[in-house]
Amino acid sequence: MRGFTLIELIIVLAIIAVLGALSIPFIQSFQATSSLQTNADDIRQTFRRAQQLAVSGAHSDAWGVYVDVVGNSITLFKGSSYASRDTIFDLTTTFSDAFSLSNNFSDEVIFSQFSGTPQQFGTATITDSFTNSAVGVQLRTNGIIEFNQ
Repeated sequence: MRGFTLIELIIVLAIIAVLGALSIPFIQSFQATSSLQTNADDIRQTFRRAQQLAVSGAHSDAWGVYVDVVGNSITLFKGSSYASRDTIFDLTTTFSDAFSLSNNFSDEVIFSQFSGTPQQFGTATITDSFTNSAVGVQLRTNGIIEFNQ
């Protein structure tokens, strides 16, 4: 009966170790990209939720989303403005410091009751500081909300 020698086992373990070490950057990049996409999807879903609530006439009011670039968060709110909102309905999503938010519209987007059209339009962008990649969520004048990569 023939077995493996110690040298053969050491060579196989060394090959496995080298392959494992080479795959670490790929895994980190994949994880960062996945987290970025998940956070961008959270932003898109928050905009869509506000739009759906406005279209359905939930609680007989308009709904909106406040983008806080300083606090790195977004807030779904009920009301015609963030300042005059009903805070009982606030739903805030805060993002990790590894990500940063920016936008090219005013800090709040109000969706008109029943029509669901946004009173402001533009793109909210989330950027991963590790990979410097970004994903935008675009609000169009006709109410379409989509990714803008």
